[in-house]
Amino acid sequence: MKLALLLIPFSAAFFFGNYDTTRTSDLLQEWGSSSKSELLAQGTYRFMTWNIYKGGIEGLYEDYGKFVATMDFITTQEFLLNSEQEQLIQNTSSHHWTLAQSFQDSGEWTGVATVSQWQAKQATPVKSPGAEPFAGTPKMSLISLFAIEDGRELMIVNVHGLNFNLSHGDFKDQIEDVIQRIKSHVGPMIFAGDFNTWAESRRTFLIQKTESIGLQRVDLENEMGIMNAT
Repeated sequence: MKLALLLIPFSAAFFFGNYDTTRTSDLLQEWGSSSKSELLAQGTYRFMTWNIYKGGIEGLYEDYGKFVATMDFITTQEFLLNSEQEQLIQNTSSHHWTLAQSFQDSGEWTGVATVSQWQAKQATPVKSPGAEPFAGTPKMSLISLFAIEDGRELMIVNVHGLNFNLSHGDFKDQIEDVIQRIKSHVGPMIFAGDFNTWAESRRTFLIQKTESIGLQRVDLENEMGIMNAT
């Protein structure tokens, strides 16, 4: 059985910033090392997904640190590699951290990150085919594989969807690109993130594409947004 987790918040903010999209050939950064290498085939694991808005919420890193200590897996969007985040990574070096870096915001890398109490076998960053207008910044996805004791692999897909393209074409191209990369996976899968599905056509497209590869939408315990899929 494949499992899909769809977080569908409404986002309407628009801003300009000091962005540097100059890239190296490596889109991935990794930290820490977990001694846990294989998941139990019949195990129960704690998972959450959270857009942390580049740390711009009062008390966020204190709360984030508590979640890192108690969750098995966290997919994070708008992760920002600032001094607070670096300190949290250093304090949790027994976890495995991976960042698919999108661009530098005033000199600090941002993107999507997956943190786990389990060591990932493989982590693959995926850059969106398109970019946000005006700023020219891409959105990132991160595909992680974790070993299961029965020989299968758990795939966790962490997606931050393109937001401001009103024709929705770049958003659909991004989702299609990710789906093509993961559709051949055999085994359990979590597909989660901030998809920016603020329009009905976006929500419909996302659900159709995830259902086409056998994923099922899961109701979230703490669902965010005023325009959520049903």
